[in-house]
Amino acid sequence: KVQKIGPTAGKQSSHSHVYSPFILDRLESGSTYEVFIEPVNEHGIGQPSSRQVFRTTSKSLEAALDQVSEHHYDQAQCCEKSGVRPQCLSLCSYNASSFQIDRLVDGGCQDDFSKIVRCATGGRDHLPCCAKRGVAKECQPLCQAVHQQSSGAELAACLPALGQIFQCYEEGTASLPPPVRDLKAISVSDDKVFLAWKAGDVGKTAHYEVFYRQTTNLEEDTEVFNSDKQVNSKMPFVKIAGLETGKMYRFFVVARNDKGTSLPSSIVTLNVSSAAYNTNQKNGATSPPHQLELDSRSSTWLEFTWNPPAISHPEDVLLYRIHFVAVNASSASDMITAESELTTARILNLKPATQYAVYVTSVIVRNETRIESNPSVKMLAWTDPVLPAHVEVRIMRNNKLQGRSASMVIGRNSVDTIKEWGSMTVLCIATGLPVPRVIMSINGVELHSQVTRYMVTVVHNVTKDVDLVSCFATNGYGGAMVATKKVTISRAPTISAPMTTSVMLGDTMTVKCKIDAFPAPKLTIFRDKDLTEGVTENSRVSITA
Repeated sequence: KVQKIGPTAGKQSSHSHVYSPFILDRLESGSTYEVFIEPVNEHGIGQPSSRQVFRTTSKSLEAALDQVSEHHYDQAQCCEKSGVRPQCLSLCSYNASSFQIDRLVDGGCQDDFSKIVRCATGGRDHLPCCAKRGVAKECQPLCQAVHQQSSGAELAACLPALGQIFQCYEEGTASLPPPVRDLKAISVSDDKVFLAWKAGDVGKTAHYEVFYRQTTNLEEDTEVFNSDKQVNSKMPFVKIAGLETGKMYRFFVVARNDKGTSLPSSIVTLNVSSAAYNTNQKNGATSPPHQLELDSRSSTWLEFTWNPPAISHPEDVLLYRIHFVAVNASSASDMITAESELTTARILNLKPATQYAVYVTSVIVRNETRIESNPSVKMLAWTDPVLPAHVEVRIMRNNKLQGRSASMVIGRNSVDTIKEWGSMTVLCIATGLPVPRVIMSINGVELHSQVTRYMVTVVHNVTKDVDLVSCFATNGYGGAMVATKKVTISRAPTISAPMTTSVMLGDTMTVKCKIDAFPAPKLTIFRDKDLTEGVTENSRVSITA
């Protein structure tokens, strides 16, 4: 709860359902406020905290501070270049409100979060600032523009720390050197490499640090920032000698000043050999996508997710290539490639019960040029085997299935008889791979269709015309399966009979009554309308049913 107490008193306002840290906005400049917090749970309101009094700065002081802290980094322009969707560009600001940040979780901007974080960091290394401000270790990768979508720095888990993280972003982009870009190998000989790059803001850069080491195709995702050796340069180029001929090396560059360093923006990986190096320049690419995981699968498709590359320039437009091939393929030429702008992809039209090798690369898109990274860790995954569809039908009076006790409810309440005008629950329980399409019908008329293994349909106002309830299942493999159950509708007796019957004296009179009921009713015949003189079977009267 907040109340203005100076220079004039104001009304007390409250903010409910808030969590630490919380940013108070829309305050008046040059004013004094009192604030305190009350804990709330389902049992009520607890004792208030101690009261804090603070004063907001005046507008003239705010303007002076803004002028002192002014810097030329344009986060919104970076977001536009990297492909952030227009409806999410409002999040590309260090002044984004907590309401706007909530849109990252449930406002449809989750797919842009990696791009927004890359632009917010501005290619600077904010890790020392985040550690000083107490950001939890699991969220500190965000301070280096590493957004873990499947593990690690998860967005929802790190929302409480975004205030400290964004404050480090804003301070760091004003003081730390910007990243280099367009790193490339100009020439390569048997033991030397000549690297060059484009500098950022030269005035904020004291020197450049070039990190390199030998590499193999068996590197782990966690080794992307590892390096064995380092050389420094005050110019945007360097010659590195004394390398082993015929070995693979990887290089990246960061800028440094007295405040800290930038992040590496690209990696050059090459074979140090005149014979292996052609006349084309070797351009720097992003690091490989990491933490490739199988998310779900079926008999004919596999769905994968992965995390964006840890090393990339904030303004890079990235897309991803998914490479896959059946392990039993006759040659490497059978490799198939698909592209995605998202960090998830579903590979369709696969063969059932087949093992596939899958890896992902990231691609920098610059006009007509595309620069592809090294492959991610290769994953082997099986598609599900094919099983023909099978289906069973169950009918219940009780339509309330509850959690783990559902199987007990089904076994206890499965019935063949339903009360007229009542309700019945039809369960179609199917098996098969791929998951079959299940159709429920009554007397041959389709009522419900769904691709599922367990379909529940509640039928209200059941009439006596209901006779056959059927569940049909097919998945395209083997023949279709049909399960049918005959249903009897219990109902009160209805009688139809002639109102009057004429007969000649001495003749035999026959009276026919048609009765509809279930279960079978007890039949009694009376001579009078008051139902007092019953008719019993004797030598003159015969009753049959």
